[in-house]
Order: sequence, then C-alpha cells, then structure tokens
Amino acid sequence: SDLTFERLGGTRAIYQCIGDELLLSVNGENYPLPLSDLEAVKQLTDFIEFDSSLLNSTTPSLDFIETFTTLVNEGIWFS
Repeated sequence: SDLTFERLGGTRAIYQCIGDELLLSVNGENYPLPLSDLEAVKQLTDFIEFDSSLLNSTTPSLDFIETFTTLVNEGIWFS
C-alpha cells in the first residue's frame, strides 16, 4: 500500500543542477545525486507531501533511496 510522506514544517529543500549532477540541499546539508533523479528530487523540493507510488514511478537511484532513507530517519520526512 502507498505511504504519504510529509516534509517537516520549516524544512528548506532545494536543488541545483551542476554539470551532470544534482545537488539536493536540505536545511543546508548537501546530497549529491545523479541527474537521472531529477523527477524524484522534485517530489522532495516542490511539494510538502507526496505518495510513495509517485516516487516509485520515477525509478530513483540507489543513491536517492539511501539519501531519502537518511532524511526519513532524521525525521525530516515522515509518513
């Protein structure tokens, strides 16, 4: 079943494209990710909440999954 992930209030999440890499910045902490994760990263930066099914449909990289797991473990995103 789908989970809805919500971003902790006050969290700043932005991204930049630098060459062939994405830099996801969450509260000033930087996470380099492959450019192929752009659609997945946009779920984190452009929306306060999103469904896990939407994230799965972007076929995120292992790097993205590990980064997102870290952010969930830190309580920045929660379901």
